[in-house]
Amino acid sequence: MPGLVLAATIVLASLYAEKDEPSSEKTAQTSEKTVQTSEKISEKIEPPKQLAQVAPAPAATVSVPEPAPAPAATGSAPQPPQPAPKPQPVSAPVPPLPERAPSRHHAKREGKSSDELDAKALLPANVKAALKKCDKLKLAARVEYKLLPPIRKGRCGTPAPLLVKRFIGKPSVVVRPAATLNCRTANAFDRWLRKVVQPRAWALLNARIVRVRNLASYHCRLRNGGGGRKISEHAFANAIDIAEFVTSKGERIRVAKHWNAGDKRAQFLRQIHKGACGVFTTVLGPKANAAHRNHFHLDMKRRRYKAICQ
Repeated sequence: MPGLVLAATIVLASLYAEKDEPSSEKTAQTSEKTVQTSEKISEKIEPPKQLAQVAPAPAATVSVPEPAPAPAATGSAPQPPQPAPKPQPVSAPVPPLPERAPSRHHAKREGKSSDELDAKALLPANVKAALKKCDKLKLAARVEYKLLPPIRKGRCGTPAPLLVKRFIGKPSVVVRPAATLNCRTANAFDRWLRKVVQPRAWALLNARIVRVRNLASYHCRLRNGGGGRKISEHAFANAIDIAEFVTSKGERIRVAKHWNAGDKRAQFLRQIHKGACGVFTTVLGPKANAAHRNHFHLDMKRRRYKAICQ
């Protein structure tokens, strides 16, 4: 019996051993395949490289971008348009303002003053209107004058001329010889005497002006004594030329003689010349040209912008 039991035990053990061997072989094969697969994966996956240290970028400088060149024609798909760079402010000199076209008012008033007297200015209605303008200036209280009939001589003339003899004041200023002026110019001359000439005479000469020498007033001629191409403002009784000032002390101050004298008489002439630029629209003296070396030309030409002061 013991022998049979031992034999049965050996048979059973051998049977179990046969069943386990294939499992062990399979397990070993599976383990071997797993190891091979891991080796392949480890070969494909490289260890991560160390990142190089990146130096900090320098501070960006702002510059005006230049326009990009037009892309060359290729077979590739067109790129989407890039936004245009914002224009940078450019400091450039401001161009001068363009000349304005003269308005109808200036074309009529200034154009006729440069070419000829408007024939309509001497119509009775216009002469009457010119006289009303004189009345509004209240010249009779400040100027001793004689009203003359309208003047018309070719392109020259004026609708309401005055023969000015004296500017009333303390003291009065005699015009010698008497000047033929329009109302507007006579009014400007009176203002110049009161606001500029008499105060400067008292400050520099300790005297008042009592007489002026009239070199020219109304005269039908061209500019610069007939040497110019355009008609003179004298042709419209719109200008007066003064060559000499006489003080209450009897001193005679002449533009030709004392302009460059380098004394108080020269200061007086230069200061009243400068002051005339704030009253008249044209002031010419010895600095303007040789034609005005011996007198001041003062007129009330209508201008669009500013006075001429030379």
